[in-house]
Amino acid sequence: MSLLARPHLSGWLEHEQGHTVAVCEATGKPAASIHWETPWNTSATITQASNNVKQLPTVTSRLYLPHNASYSNLSCVATSSAFKHTVTRFSSFTYRVAWVVPVTTGSTAEVYQCVYGPDPADANYTWYKNDSRSLPEGTQAEGNRLYFMHSSSDLDGLYGCIAISEKGTASAFYQRKTHDCLLQKIIKTGESTLINPNV
Repeated sequence: MSLLARPHLSGWLEHEQGHTVAVCEATGKPAASIHWETPWNTSATITQASNNVKQLPTVTSRLYLPHNASYSNLSCVATSSAFKHTVTRFSSFTYRVAWVVPVTTGSTAEVYQCVYGPDPADANYTWYKNDSRSLPEGTQAEGNRLYFMHSSSDLDGLYGCIAISEKGTASAFYQRKTHDCLLQKIIKTGESTLINPNV
């Protein structure tokens, strides 16, 4: 006779095509059922079943949060037919990874934000350009935001963000690639001619 195992719950947040996705994973025997408790009308969920490395049934549920919805009051609940009076609840959702997203502001600068956790103040952020481990002139870092002060392709390249908090350390990268407008190309050509008259 196979042994029973109470459901063990874990959860985290992911970022998928502009949406925040809460992921809940229940491992136990027999396979648990997962449902969500949310402050809004429950969004669409995707549920998958598999076996982990110990051959215990694992059920994974993905909940797509509405735009601008907070996950502070979000809970994932697991129940099992073998443990009718036991309810396992998980609500400490955090991001497993960091990522970089563009930000629209009132300034003329091009702005990107390193996202890691619900509150930017909970982490320390370090920005750098990959080929120099520092930031070039024309960029400015303020906390979890990176500002490009002009749109020239001179600032193109791979930029990295390191976020460090009590929950751990995560890294994210952004590949900046722009195309100079005709006026910028003319200005650069003129600068090159002044530097080297033979060009």
